[in-house]
Amino acid sequence: MPFDVGDFFIPLPDDLDASIVCPACGRPLHEIRLSGRVGCETCYFEFGSELQAMKREEFSRVHSGSLPESLDTLRTIINAKSERRRKIADALQREDYEEAARLRDEEAADDN
Repeated sequence: MPFDVGDFFIPLPDDLDASIVCPACGRPLHEIRLSGRVGCETCYFEFGSELQAMKREEFSRVHSGSLPESLDTLRTIINAKSERRRKIADALQREDYEEAARLRDEEAADDN
């Protein structure tokens, strides 16, 4: 489902910066804060520091919590398979075919 960057910003009272407008397009700063969209290229120059602050706030809201258990389990399985395949490649490089076959059989057993 598409979303607008403006959905992440806390609305400010309209009267706080309603009088601050872009001289070229007339778009008020409070509308830019609400929508996350500028009106013209001059807005970037006029509201540069405000836009930078909005950008910093947007990127500071990145989720860094834990994964759902099902995704964490999947990640563990993928990492184990990747590590086993690396070990198989190492064993083949050393020409240790018995070890490579054992690891291959472990991987086949895990897949079933």
